[in-house]
Amino acid sequence: MEPEERNAVMEGPQKSLLEAVEEGQYVLVNCRNNRQIYGILRFFDNHFDLIIEEALEIWTSEGPGGVLMPRQRKLGNMMVRGDSVISIVPNPPS
Repeated sequence: MEPEERNAVMEGPQKSLLEAVEEGQYVLVNCRNNRQIYGILRFFDNHFDLIIEEALEIWTSEGPGGVLMPRQRKLGNMMVRGDSVISIVPNPPS
């Protein structure tokens, strides 16, 4: 990231994301398909395209008797396209 861009980000709403990248923090990304991605944020751009390492996809599905059951799967390293991102929580509580 160029110094001018970094200064603009450090003064704007993307400051917490830049700190998450620099500190190697975990983030929780809420996506439009009612799924969440949990992992280490390595990169983001102005469109909120994300590169996430050690990604874990989390969702719920209907089990026997209509009970919602939590599901998850490891995805490794991945890119999340910005138009599918609803919100990003840096350093979420465990």
